[in-house]
Amino acid sequence: MWDNGVPVTGCEAVLASGDITITNASAALGQFLMSGGTLEFAGGTTAVVRATDITITGGIVRHAQHAARAKVDGEWLVEARVYFACSNFFLLSPGLIDVNQRGWGGQLTGNTTFGCGPGGASGLRGGGGYGGFGGNYNGVGGKPYGTATAPDLPGSGGSSAAAQDGFGGGLVRIAADDGAVVLSGTIRANGQNGSGGNIGGSGSGGGIWISCRTLAGTNGVVVANGGTTSGANGCGGGGRIAVAYDTVAQKALPLPDIRFSAAPGYLNSSYPGDLGTLWFPDNTLLTANLRHSGAVLIPAWNEWSVDTLALTNAWVRFPADGMRLNVTNDVIITGTQAGLELGGNYLEWQTMYRDSLYRVLVLRSMMANGPQLHVGGDLVLTNGGFVNLYAAPTNGVTPYGALLAVTGEVVVASTSRIYPYCDPTNGAAVKITANKVTVLNGGAIDANNAGFAAGSIGGTISYGPGGGESRGGGANGGTGGNYANTAGRPWGNAAKPLVPGSGGGRLGNAVAAMGGGVIWLEARDKVTINGTLRANVGNSMNGSMGRSAGGSIYIACNTLAATNGVIQANGANGGSGLGSGGGGRIAIAYDTTAQATATPAHLSLSVRGGGSNYEGGLGTIHLPDTRLLRENLNVSGQVGPFSSWSVDNLLVKNQQARFTGEGFKLTVTNTLTVDSNGSLDLGGGAIFDNGSFWVDKGGQFVDFICHSTSTNALYVGGDLILTNSGTLSVFAGPTNATMAHGSVVEVVGTTHIYSGSWIKPISHPTNGGSPLFRVADLTIAASGGFDANQYGFAGGGGSRIAGYGYGGGSGTSTYSGGGGYGGRGGNATYGGAIYGVSNAPAFPGSGGGRGNAATYTATGGSGGGLIRIESSRYITLNGTMRANGRKSGTNNGSAGGAGGGIYLKARKLSGSGLLCANGGNGVSSGSGASGGGGRIAVATYSRSGFSGNWQVNAGTDGTYNGAEGTFMWVDLPPPGSIIILR
Repeated sequence: MWDNGVPVTGCEAVLASGDITITNASAALGQFLMSGGTLEFAGGTTAVVRATDITITGGIVRHAQHAARAKVDGEWLVEARVYFACSNFFLLSPGLIDVNQRGWGGQLTGNTTFGCGPGGASGLRGGGGYGGFGGNYNGVGGKPYGTATAPDLPGSGGSSAAAQDGFGGGLVRIAADDGAVVLSGTIRANGQNGSGGNIGGSGSGGGIWISCRTLAGTNGVVVANGGTTSGANGCGGGGRIAVAYDTVAQKALPLPDIRFSAAPGYLNSSYPGDLGTLWFPDNTLLTANLRHSGAVLIPAWNEWSVDTLALTNAWVRFPADGMRLNVTNDVIITGTQAGLELGGNYLEWQTMYRDSLYRVLVLRSMMANGPQLHVGGDLVLTNGGFVNLYAAPTNGVTPYGALLAVTGEVVVASTSRIYPYCDPTNGAAVKITANKVTVLNGGAIDANNAGFAAGSIGGTISYGPGGGESRGGGANGGTGGNYANTAGRPWGNAAKPLVPGSGGGRLGNAVAAMGGGVIWLEARDKVTINGTLRANVGNSMNGSMGRSAGGSIYIACNTLAATNGVIQANGANGGSGLGSGGGGRIAIAYDTTAQATATPAHLSLSVRGGGSNYEGGLGTIHLPDTRLLRENLNVSGQVGPFSSWSVDNLLVKNQQARFTGEGFKLTVTNTLTVDSNGSLDLGGGAIFDNGSFWVDKGGQFVDFICHSTSTNALYVGGDLILTNSGTLSVFAGPTNATMAHGSVVEVVGTTHIYSGSWIKPISHPTNGGSPLFRVADLTIAASGGFDANQYGFAGGGGSRIAGYGYGGGSGTSTYSGGGGYGGRGGNATYGGAIYGVSNAPAFPGSGGGRGNAATYTATGGSGGGLIRIESSRYITLNGTMRANGRKSGTNNGSAGGAGGGIYLKARKLSGSGLLCANGGNGVSSGSGASGGGGRIAVATYSRSGFSGNWQVNAGTDGTYNGAEGTFMWVDLPPPGSIIILR
């Protein structure tokens, strides 16, 4: 044991072997030489070795383990640290200062869900924080604390079920203010790795504070990394390293060969921590071959210009306000943990979320000016290298919040990534420009969960122009899933989408993923996508939270090339009682003349809405022509704006495609097959703010009503086949005096509808225009068929009381009438009238009236649609044709819609299936009414062969029930007959 009397002032102390513990300040030695053994500091902050010169060439220096599991008088006490005070300090290889996992521990007394220390994780199995946030699992990882300029605290623990798990890194202080520090050995203050196995989070990196006049060294290493872990545990955040030197004196010396790292725990974990801090007085220690890891903080410095830049297994963030990095030639980033980040100078905690994990932090650029990276040559990312760009809020003058400008080519190789993050409340995006952009197989530009934030704590409305309200889904290109009229509505520009996906609505203390971000690529020459571009939303987490919308992807180039490339901007799936996120937007703009002579690009594009009881709507895919479309259809979304597409054969398998162009005509020369949950929609151009049109399960409103002024058409020269839950939806435009139908489908061969598959004819909800099907043979298997349920005239809703249609139910503030068609709607005073003819139904059913005028959330049920089929041969029906009206909304006084119309014309109808056009039910309480029955007519040469049933019943459950509709079998004259009219 040393005390103030041994050794004495001015003497030389040598430690070559053995173990020494120091608990107080040493005498002011002339020299301290250590070549072996162990030197341990204990006794709180009083232990310090003082000498004119300190030289360590071997052995291990450490401090005692922090043992406290609770605060003392409301504060966390520093129990030990390594402290050298001298004129000159030399740490030469293999000398080692090792305070790994000697900071605060991983289990608070009596509480396994909190780590010890100011940055102790505050949620189950979270990582400890210090310079950076700790990783999260089912709660919040530890928060940053302390100062970057003078880190005088050790690292904090991750929350753990094991008492000896998840310690933070320790604390090292080297004070050689008037002399030199030479580092050719190693100083390490890493956090402890978590045990894995769902036991506990890792500790944060510790603190290392060096002050000197000059710094030198060869192969020196100074690290304060967070601990890693695996499984459902949070990694530790990076620690803090500060190196203060005389900037004038330092510039006169050769560049030190020292690597500094305050990296977070990251590998083998889905719950990474965040970068710690590296503080330097200027940029002298930054070189073109950048080896450091951490968030680099330099006073009054926000621009750096270098000839070239290479990062190999180094991860650096430049968070300065308006940071501009200029690289004259190439930037090469390689390694599984090699990354370059610009922006991200502000950390959000708990109020917003960056990805699909639990309460993950959000990095933001709270800057007056957004960060910029300018590369005069190429930007090459390989072997897992990545670039993170954080957009600052825009003010309308600058259209982007961050800029990556590359004179040459951007190359993203396998396992490498570019991550562009939008501002989570302002929505500002990152713009990427280059001569060429190449994303190789396995590489990605990844904007998943990088858009608008979901609803913040204390608020129910999420961020973004399409934000959902409490439990409603967020929107972008597609509407959010509608829970109780709270969904977000589509927003933005389909041709140049630069708005991120909006967040889902919040209820209570739920948490959710952010919307998809924006990928904004502009290339003067070619863009090659052999890997992935994605702006999706991960499925959200816990509680009553609407899900967020897919983001936006915009590509402008001369030509586009792709081999099995993937472009996605999908919304998140919802849950029980929760709205899903709407699909995002994809737009590709190339020179059509140049693209015509290029090798065909093969890629898939998807902007699906999330699925659940409250589904999100399809987003938009805007293409300059049909050149990117394939016979094995490769798109899921609302595709346009072209007006026609001709193809030899078409297979729609596991895709959801809707062609929305004005008067769109699809011509398939041979066979059209819709297979394996695929769906093909014709028509459905958007009309917004039409909340009264309810067509989907769970009260999901649909705002993709066909608003075409010309007829949509599908022509199939061979067979039309729907199998394995395939769906064909045909939206009708409004009809007028020159158009007898709103859309037409013509099939030369046989139409096969197998079990579980459906054709959905959707009438215009305010005009009543409906699809017409002209087919040869039509065969429908059991559990398949035509489904026009609630696809007729819309019910009353919003500010409108009466339902749409010739027999729309009307009403007052208390009463409403059911929709009418073949039978009158319920309620003699307000029920909808009978219209149309019984032998050839040509209209859909009318909507029911809205009740309770004091609340616009009340809705009348929509009428059943119109199934109109003209067969030149035979119809075999063993499945179902249904055109039932929709039940009214749940509010008192709302009324059901009328049954729709079914008109079949063929040589013969056979089979044992069902034809039904029943009215929708009313509300049993209050003064609601049910819809009247619809109309069914079958026109054939022979009545034999059909053993099935038909129904045209009125709805029930209402206070006033409607009347039954009509069924008629019409005998067509046999071929060759002469009819004489007198």
